[in-house]
Parts: sequence; C-alpha cells; structure tokens
Amino acid sequence: MIWIKTGLFQALTAQLLFSYLLNAKELSVNTADRSQVIKFYFDHYLPSEDFKNHHEWTGSIIDRNPGKLSTKIHEDVITRVNYFRAMAGLNANIKLSDDLNNKAQEAAFMMAYQNSLSHYPSQDWKYYTEIGANAAKYSNLSLGLNLPYYGPAAVDGQIEDSGENNKELGHRRWILYSKAPLLMGHGSIPLNYIIQQSEPEPEPEPEPEPEPKPEP
Repeated sequence: MIWIKTGLFQALTAQLLFSYLLNAKELSVNTADRSQVIKFYFDHYLPSEDFKNHHEWTGSIIDRNPGKLSTKIHEDVITRVNYFRAMAGLNANIKLSDDLNNKAQEAAFMMAYQNSLSHYPSQDWKYYTEIGANAAKYSNLSLGLNLPYYGPAAVDGQIEDSGENNKELGHRRWILYSKAPLLMGHGSIPLNYIIQQSEPEPEPEPEPEPEPKPEP
C-alpha cells in the first residue's frame, strides 16, 4: 500500500495491472545515446502525463458499478509500462486486452470500495465478485491518497516500489520481468470526492526563560 498526500486535499484511487499473452509492436531506444533517450522521453513518457484529463470513468461507488475507462487512459498506462521496459533494455511490446481490462476493473473497484488492498480478498468484503478476486491474485495493486495517483502515475509508483513492505521490489520486478506475458489488463478507480484534511495545530510557543537574578 502506498499513500501519497498533496497539501490539505486527498482523494482515494485504486490502480491494478493484470497480465496474460499476445504479440504487439515494440518500442526501443538506444540508452547509450543521450539524445535518443531524451527524445524517447519526450515521445513516449511526457504525452501520457495528461492522463488526469481523460480518465472518463463511467462507474459509480454509490451504485456499486465498476464502470469502464476511456481508451486513452488505457493507452497511457500501457505506454508507460512499455517506456520503462524499453529503458531497461527489455522487449517493450506489451498490449492490453479488453477482456483483461474488464477483469482488472472489477478488482480495482473491489479495492476502492473496501478502501484496502489484498491479493486474496474474502467474500465478506463490502463489494466482492469472483472475477475481481481472481484478477487480484495475479495483479500489481496500488492504493493512494492522492487524486493523480492512478494510471501512469501508479506505474511510476510501482517502478519506484518504495516502503518497508516492498523490500523484494515485487511490483517493479513484475513490470520489468524479461519473460512477462505480452498481454495485460488495466483497471483504476479515482473516487469522485475530496477528503479535506484539517491543518495541524501549531506547537505552543515555549515559555520564556526567567532572567537571571543579579548577584548581591
């Protein structure tokens, strides 16, 4: 679980990657050539930074509807995955499957609705489906307290893989696995509310030390 905070406002998001197999067009870059690396960054990393403006989630927490996402946010996510794989010298031809996207969306909705992460959610969760629970077993999961922490930003977080509970770097290793399946699924839920955090109370001013008494 990764929590990221921005200022006084927080929102909850869930991000999930789920994988399988298929062929796709491959990205590549010569990492020994600085100019190529810079161009690759501008061509394949920066364009997906605008993902917050086209998530277009059609679901609803109130109606218990996992919904669907825009094609563009799916493209942003898999482009970010392939960007990191290419920069690591790996094959970067991963694609997304509509079927796996739907399964990943079920799992992401379960995590968001429960406000928790688990690769093995139990049937007593507030929202549970067998499809989502099965997808969660084979997924990278992220849960954040920051509105932009979904889509490509969650891929960045999984590559960073910070935290005491991530010493094995499992999320990063899965994204950068040399024999990773070539078909993946993506699901995410940016919850449509903002949780305002109260400002911390200032620490009290220390009492001034008494002036020393003059010697007689």
